[in-house]
Amino acid sequence: MSKALRTNGTFGSSGSSGNYEDSGAGGSKGAAKRRDSSDASDPEKKAEKPKGYKECYTKMLNLLAMRDFTELSMRERLLKAEFQPTDVEKAVARAVELRYIDDNRFAQAFVRQKSESGWGRGKIARELEKLGIPSDECADILGELLSEDDELEHALRLLQKHRTSAKNARDAHYRYLLGKGFSPAICAKALRKLDL
Repeated sequence: MSKALRTNGTFGSSGSSGNYEDSGAGGSKGAAKRRDSSDASDPEKKAEKPKGYKECYTKMLNLLAMRDFTELSMRERLLKAEFQPTDVEKAVARAVELRYIDDNRFAQAFVRQKSESGWGRGKIARELEKLGIPSDECADILGELLSEDDELEHALRLLQKHRTSAKNARDAHYRYLLGKGFSPAICAKALRKLDL
């Protein structure tokens, strides 16, 4: 019998198959690979990648590279990714210190973008508050960046594009502007301007 092959009892007809152990280097690779792949598919045997401060901070930087966040929205995003609260707080605090996260900057950009896309003060303020911007800061930023004349102009632009088949077109236009976050006063002014 060959020294390279020790049988468990029988050879196959060709002398090279059957149950055997290969005392050489390569014979058990296939079985080892099969064992490794079955281990890898077992979720209990997979090692969980540790999620420490470094990973949390890296994740935060990757998110900030894509878009801006408020402190609250970043905190929520990192906690949802299952980082430890202490690591999340430390990472967000560092980002604020370095001004990678700046709630005031975020709010100003948000007001400009959303007002230009047809949102009224009310809707903008509600969304900013959901994102963690205090209501008094929202009011200050809106007062600074969105005058009543600007808001009226945005409302007029929307009305000129709005089509309705409702019997009471004036009410439909009014409700449409209210839904966009414009105040009742701005809605009424816009309708008067267009004689609707």
